[in-house]
Amino acid sequence: MRRFHKVIYHANNQTVDVDSGLIWDDVYSALDPYNVSVVGGRVSGVGVAGFTLGGGYSWKSNQFGLAIDNVLGYELVSPNGTIVYVTNDSYSDIFFGLKGGFNNFGIVTNFKLRAVPQTLVYGGLLIYVDIHKFDNILTALVNFHNNNKDPKAQLLPSFFRQAGLICFALTVFYDAPTAPKSTFDEFMNISHVGVLKTRSFLSFIKAVPVFVTEGMRQSSLAVFTAEPFLSTYFDKSQGGAYPHVSSATPLLPVLVQFGWELPEDDEFFINEIKLTVDSIMQVVLNEEKNDNGTVQIRYPNYALETTPLSEMYGDNVPRLQSIRKAWDPDNVMNLTGGFKF
Repeated sequence: MRRFHKVIYHANNQTVDVDSGLIWDDVYSALDPYNVSVVGGRVSGVGVAGFTLGGGYSWKSNQFGLAIDNVLGYELVSPNGTIVYVTNDSYSDIFFGLKGGFNNFGIVTNFKLRAVPQTLVYGGLLIYVDIHKFDNILTALVNFHNNNKDPKAQLLPSFFRQAGLICFALTVFYDAPTAPKSTFDEFMNISHVGVLKTRSFLSFIKAVPVFVTEGMRQSSLAVFTAEPFLSTYFDKSQGGAYPHVSSATPLLPVLVQFGWELPEDDEFFINEIKLTVDSIMQVVLNEEKNDNGTVQIRYPNYALETTPLSEMYGDNVPRLQSIRKAWDPDNVMNLTGGFKF
């Protein structure tokens, strides 16, 4: 898809046409001169298409919702080869399906995204290596999640283990040149390595660590990342295949990453990921006393390929299967990879 590489900003209506062969670094770089951005990826190297078609949790999601809530239209090569422009007015069912439904309905070549303001940002990476302070960090995280109401403030806390090293890595973000003084004080008062500073949004993105890619070069590793968004981010939901509606309990993903060197270890580590995720889910269910059969939704962009559709799309599955059958009766898109309706 790399020939689809254009970014066109329309100042008159504050939209951006983004081709699907790009990574978000390219998009942010192209928009930087205009002091605008879009709801996109949080680390360097993430592709536009998969991120957006799978949901899209962003540094700006507290303010504007997910990436799928900020797509106004899709240029789509449909399964029969025709090119259509999909909006809520032109093809409402396909518009619904593309908001989290990946490549079930064709190949997207361009996204029309809502532009949002972009100033310099404040933040950085803080590393905590004193295991005796881990309880303090967890307390600070819970306090932040329970008390922060500022949509510009966000954290990505990761518990990281590699080659005997255990640490907390805390990525801190504030969507303005400076943050109110008390916003991150509880974390800054715990002994750490790293600084927070003002920088461009693109510079911040490039500084966010990608643990598995970096760690696999040396040895196996495990990373657990929580994502404490404001519960009000669901208020920006535009609906879609990924069931994130304002009337539901907000979904706060947990990302589990394992990295290893040898292909012959694939089966072992993938099974360990499954066991680990199931254990975490059981703790959540026990703590919430959620014994009424409610399905806990898993985020499609983080889910293992064996994840059942019902665990990602909930009650939307029958509608999505019906839309796909009518749109692609010859099952052309079943020739591709990914989750299939």
